[in-house]
Amino acid sequence: PNKTEGTQIQTIIGQLTYTYGAFKLEPRSADDISDGGASFTATTASEIQQDNITLGAGVEVDVVVTALQINGSNIEAMYVSDIVSQAAPYTGIYVKLAQSVPQSTYSTGDRLTIKGYYAEAYGASQIDASEVTGNGTAPLPTAAVIADLCTIATKFVPDGQNWTPGTTHGAQAESYEGVLVRIDGTSITNDDLGYGQFEIGGCLAVDRQLYDHPTKDVGTTFTSITGQLTYTYSAFKLEPRSADDVDSP
Repeated sequence: PNKTEGTQIQTIIGQLTYTYGAFKLEPRSADDISDGGASFTATTASEIQQDNITLGAGVEVDVVVTALQINGSNIEAMYVSDIVSQAAPYTGIYVKLAQSVPQSTYSTGDRLTIKGYYAEAYGASQIDASEVTGNGTAPLPTAAVIADLCTIATKFVPDGQNWTPGTTHGAQAESYEGVLVRIDGTSITNDDLGYGQFEIGGCLAVDRQLYDHPTKDVGTTFTSITGQLTYTYSAFKLEPRSADDVDSP
């Protein structure tokens, strides 16, 4: 599985090879890599997201699954929340699984103990999971209602014939990264940011990482739209999880 910078390795064995202009070590299997009994510190998504945990450190969190990232018929990653009744800043985080698993393995609402390593991938916080244990189920947190959606957004700007993320992010965007949020009473202000994305409220991109939403036109209104706030390709974006997250009048 992928390892993050700072991961402690006690011993590593392998064949020394020379490929593509470099000498490299080639472990033969997982048995060739020993962490010597890695240490995982019990913590929370909130502590990780507030940078109270050292990058690369082993962590153990007690969380509930709020969304699944599925590729084909397998789960590759998930969004999880601390066990709270109301989503709040810093209480959610993205978890990358060591390997994909069948879609039936996990569901939203599963309560899990996850051991892994705190990592940053292209500017976004995540846990690279090494061990996942089920602990029944837990109620999902109520989504945090964002009154001013531009405070969690990265506005896209024109770039020739295309739209690209601007360099300014909303003041609260970082604190809500990975958190389940809800926007009430908004509409589409740009129906083609590229790659199936659209803009709501004049500033917030709606992506399709979790749900391949149908095409909608400028002016389409929503009573509410719910999703995970993510940071991907240099922009904070809203990721609805299913059609149930998109409430049109």
